[in-house]
Parts: sequence; structure tokens; C-alpha cells
Amino acid sequence: MKDTVPTCDIEVEFAGGLDTLTIKQRKQFVIKVNCPELRITQLIAYLRKSVFAGKRDMFSEPPELVSPDEHLVDVEGDIPGKLNMNEHCKIRPGILVLVDDVDWELLGKGDCKIQGSKNVSFISSLHGG
Repeated sequence: MKDTVPTCDIEVEFAGGLDTLTIKQRKQFVIKVNCPELRITQLIAYLRKSVFAGKRDMFSEPPELVSPDEHLVDVEGDIPGKLNMNEHCKIRPGILVLVDDVDWELLGKGDCKIQGSKNVSFISSLHGG
């Protein structure tokens, strides 16, 4: 019998004008990351390269590698691809991040871990969000 890997099932929402920068100008994406947990900075790095067709710098800073080696995990759902677990991004100032409607600053900001099913919202306050 095949062992199943725990996954992170994430509903991602963009608001306050960020949705206008995403592919197909969508507000919501649902993804399944094939790993038991990930840091929000890893999710931000994946979203930066997979969701934002242009103007990526309005969403986050360029990615930082914590190791030169790639540790790729599969991502399924609305934006399938490979997430590099060694790639992290910092969010731009002016973007509020909520994890299950809780400000990520209360959850450790960049150290915030995502496990199981979560809703993650990115809201630009620069567009009146």
C-alpha cells in the first residue's frame, strides 16, 4: 500500500487591488502542496513566480535561497508546479497577510508555519484595502 504524504491545502485570496496583478486577474486560488508544513515565506516565493505575471516586485521582494540545493515539492490545484522549499520571499510593505483571518504578525510573521487546511489572504493597503 502506498504511503500518503500529508499535504497543505491552501485557499489563497488577493484583495485591495493585488488581484489585478495576478494571472487572469483572479481573486482566489486553491492549491495543495505535497508536504506536511511550509513557512509562509516559502508560499510567498511560490506565488511570486507562479501567480504574478508581471509587477512581481509589487507583491514581494526577490527570492532568497537558504541553500543552493533545490528541494522541490509538487503543487496541485489552480496553479500547479514545483515549490522550492529552499526559496523564501519577504512580502512588500503595505500588504496585510492573514492566515485563517489572523494577522500573520501575531503568528510569527515570516516564521509562520502552514499546516493542514488554511486560508491565506494578501490585502494591499495601498489600494484602500
